[in-house]
Formats: sequence, C-alpha cells, structure tokens
Amino acid sequence: MMVFIGTEAGLLAWGGLPAAAPRMILAGQRVVALEVFDTETVTAGCGDGGGWMSFDGGASWHVAPRVPRAPGTQVVHRQGLRAIAVPRLVGATAYAALDGHVPVVLGAGAAGAQMFRSEDGGIHWQAARMPVERIGAITCLAPSGDDPAAAWAGGTDGVVLHTADAGRSWRVAWRCSAAVLVLAAAAGD
Repeated sequence: MMVFIGTEAGLLAWGGLPAAAPRMILAGQRVVALEVFDTETVTAGCGDGGGWMSFDGGASWHVAPRVPRAPGTQVVHRQGLRAIAVPRLVGATAYAALDGHVPVVLGAGAAGAQMFRSEDGGIHWQAARMPVERIGAITCLAPSGDDPAAAWAGGTDGVVLHTADAGRSWRVAWRCSAAVLVLAAAAGD
C-alpha cells in the first residue's frame, strides 16, 4: 500500500505502517487534490489551479491533462467522490466511506476536532476514541487501499491518523512539518 499526503509544502509518498519516513515527491507545491489509480499513477491538483501527473510513483512529473477536484465535504470512496446523502454531522470538515462487511461512513465533525462513524449512511453518528496528543483540526479522510476496515486522516497540525477498526479508534501514525490538506491511499501489488 502507498499513502499519498498532500500538504502546504508538497506531496509525500509513504509506504504506511510501520512508520518509515515518507519521501517528498512533489516539493514546493500546495497540493489540494489527489487522484490515485495505483501506487505508480497519481495526479495532484495544486493550489495555483494547475496539476501534475506521474506514472512512476513520483519519480517524474508531467502537466496533467485534467486536474482533480478537491474533495471538500464530499464523501471520499475508493472509487472517487460522492455527495453525502444525509449530511447530519455538525461542523463536518471531511467524510470517507469504508466498504466493509458493514458499510461505514466516517466524518470529522465539530469543525474537525472529533472523528465520528455511522453505520446507517450518516443518520446516526458515534464518536470515535481519539489520541490524547494535539492533532489540530482534521482536514481530510481517505479509505485505505488494502483493508476495508482501515482509513487515514490528516490535519492542520501536520498529523496523519490511522484507524484499523472502521473508525472506532484513531492513533497518530506520523507527523509532517506542514498542514495536511488531502490524502489518498493506493492498494499495493
């Protein structure tokens, strides 16, 4: 699996857990949107409205023919973005969907200060167990590329969170030096 982390300072590629340091693959760009097809093919939408595409895991970049859109408060699925059917999470900053045995919608509510999960499409929400250390506001969520019960979250303090239990609990997986704006995970070979 590969996790792509779009920040204020560039795009990072990370092999996930255990916590080996991510590598910078697109430095100096404010990455606000990502579209990941596999561990080698990624398109990054940058803050200036342009975009870059790589077919070799970020070793080389080309001008993207189409720039991905930032997710905003749409639900991030493994297959792309969708509007949330029942947006009842107050102060939501990000959503993601997990396609496990029981489909789960994850949400960062209360202006991104708390993570929640729903097993009924967003009608009822349960608060998740959160790390005790400072995490800032959650800005983005993404389902894992390999595991239907896993997801990633990023925040304003540069934190990258991980859940392996369909959003019931979250832990700090890594910290970067810039605010995390968007995440995407690709399944490994």
